[in-house]
Amino acid sequence: MLAIALVVVAVVGVSAGVILGRRSRMKVRGNVGAEATSVGNFSFAVDRCLSGQTQAPRFFGVDLRAEGGFGLSVVGNADGARLRLFSQGGRRGSLVITKQQCAQWDVLVERYLATIDRAAGMTGHLNVTCQAGGGTLKANVVFEVCPD
Repeated sequence: MLAIALVVVAVVGVSAGVILGRRSRMKVRGNVGAEATSVGNFSFAVDRCLSGQTQAPRFFGVDLRAEGGFGLSVVGNADGARLRLFSQGGRRGSLVITKQQCAQWDVLVERYLATIDRAAGMTGHLNVTCQAGGGTLKANVVFEVCPD
């Protein structure tokens, strides 16, 4: 009986460690600002990210999020990527942005997979200055191991 209890405790501990370990490897930093756009004037510091593989429908990319429901989705990679900006959970709609609207466009999204610790997610950065929705979007964000 004691052996079964020890096995159960060990399994629960390992599972919790894997979940917390994946979260603790996630690193995201940077800012997004929208000025005079059709979805409003706002700026936010990105504080979390999720792989597009966790979303419905699934996509190759990341969701960059902040307090208050603000966010920027990066769908795809490099010159073919599309950005979707939304404020307060999309209550004011969203704005889709492509490279053609931008004076500065540096977008990189890569799949991260570490076989040693079984971590998986998306890694990359974006540095853009774009004219969209009647205004300007500026974003400078680096993200590492956004979890699947």
